[in-house]
Order: sequence, then C-alpha cells, then structure tokens
Amino acid sequence: MTLDELIEKLTRLRDEESGDTIVVVRGYESGYDRVDEIRTIDAYDSRARGGHEKWWEGRYDESALFAHARGTDPVHVVHLVSATDKTFD
Repeated sequence: MTLDELIEKLTRLRDEESGDTIVVVRGYESGYDRVDEIRTIDAYDSRARGGHEKWWEGRYDESALFAHARGTDPVHVVHLVSATDKTFD
C-alpha cells in the first residue's frame, strides 16, 4: 500500500466512522496496540534479489544483511509505530 492509498482509505473511513476512531496495529504476541507515532524510515526489501521473507519475518528490514538484500538500495517507507515497537528501539 502506498501513502496515497492509505490516505484515501483513512479519509473514507473517517467519513464512515468518525475522526476519533482509534488506530491500532497488531501487538507483539497477541492483541492490538495504539499507533503512537508515524515515522519514515529507509528499509531493505527482502524480495529485491528474488528472495522472500519467512512467515514470521516482515518483508522489510532496516538492515540489508537481515533482509538478505546486500548491494540493493533501500526504499523509503512509512512506519506506524506502537508502544510495543518502541521497546525494540
């Protein structure tokens, strides 16, 4: 999903729901956490060299080594940050 697609979907949801609806992301083990902030980061795509992510790993990583994408350029992405995410910073 691109930033423009996200904005379009959120705008539509705001009109259908309300502007004070809470935005959440899946928690680390279970449940959901509120989104605390939005950041942009440079991350490496694990599919850049024809690979694929494992089911327990995300497709993008801030480390080219962990994404198995050495020698590729990072992509600029929007990161929705929860309180749980901040414990790993």
